[in-house]
Amino acid sequence: MSANEALEEIYGDAFSYVEKLEQAAEHDQLPRPPEADELLSLYADDAREIVDELIVLSGSDQPIWEPTPLASIGTRDPILHLHIAITKCLSRVFVDALHRNDTERALAVLEVLAHLASNHEDPPRVSREGLRDTAETTLQKRIAASLRHDVWSEQELERLMQVLAPSGQADSRWKAALRHQIFDMSVIGTSGFDLRRGGGSPYRWWYSVAPSRRREQVLTLSQMIATDCDRTSDFLFAVDAIEHEANLPNGIGGLDVLLQRPFLGADPLRTQKMASQSVLSKRLVQAENDRRFVRCGVAVRLFQKRFSRWPEGIDELQKVDLPFAERLTYAGTLFDWWASDPPRLSNSQRRIYGPLDGKNDLLWIEFER
Repeated sequence: MSANEALEEIYGDAFSYVEKLEQAAEHDQLPRPPEADELLSLYADDAREIVDELIVLSGSDQPIWEPTPLASIGTRDPILHLHIAITKCLSRVFVDALHRNDTERALAVLEVLAHLASNHEDPPRVSREGLRDTAETTLQKRIAASLRHDVWSEQELERLMQVLAPSGQADSRWKAALRHQIFDMSVIGTSGFDLRRGGGSPYRWWYSVAPSRRREQVLTLSQMIATDCDRTSDFLFAVDAIEHEANLPNGIGGLDVLLQRPFLGADPLRTQKMASQSVLSKRLVQAENDRRFVRCGVAVRLFQKRFSRWPEGIDELQKVDLPFAERLTYAGTLFDWWASDPPRLSNSQRRIYGPLDGKNDLLWIEFER
């Protein structure tokens, strides 16, 4: 990660400049500027040692170390920044590999991203959740973008189907994240930090969490842990209902809460950098929805390769061993297949999480013939 940060310092401004050129070319419907490919090529050559090491580590039992910078003790943002930077590196190398028609290296990069996005047995720190989120998003978006062009062989498309295969880890990931939030609350209550100023305070008892409030939160989280994450709309409704009930006024509460209020402008449990449980549940369901959608797109390309024609309907994808459950959105409806010119796969469901801006969302995949 340190080597990647050094590389980012060298190339960061150049990529910012080239991205502006690309945006201008896209706006004016002009060809991709040659500077973009040249810069990607230079960057990929310099990043080769970093990526090669990640490829080796992801295929072994050795851990990919995640150093914790000293500055991140007070905030988790620097750790998240490191993770975004490493996935950005892999994303750029993937694009360069496709431009060089080196699909084997492109697949190796995707397998590293899939490894980073997978669940781990370590404690699910927020930093690791940030890594999984960025790796998942990068993996899905890069595969979806590559499917527009006929760049993969039939055997490579079969490998992509395996890369996007269901892991069945959403429920354990959901429960582990909530258990870690319970652990975080115990730290908040005894850390002695002035939460309004972000530093240490000699009046640590002023800023500790009232025991009755902590108990309420633990009971709420325990109720959510008992809710199985089946990655459907029913699961989202259940989480929202529990969170709504927990936010309802429930009287004065314990005497310790009354004694705490004169010293605290806000509830420390709500001002901490902890993800809302409803946001976390939506993120897990959205990630599963996007994985199915992109895997469905890979199946369309695989069908075209194997039978030398496009499928007439989404049901035909069973001929390339795509189960019925993998063709469904989170709401239980089928993805839309348009056998038009060009053929198009569409995710007609509204986004569960994040803005619908048409740029960062996997809404459709158009396939060039």
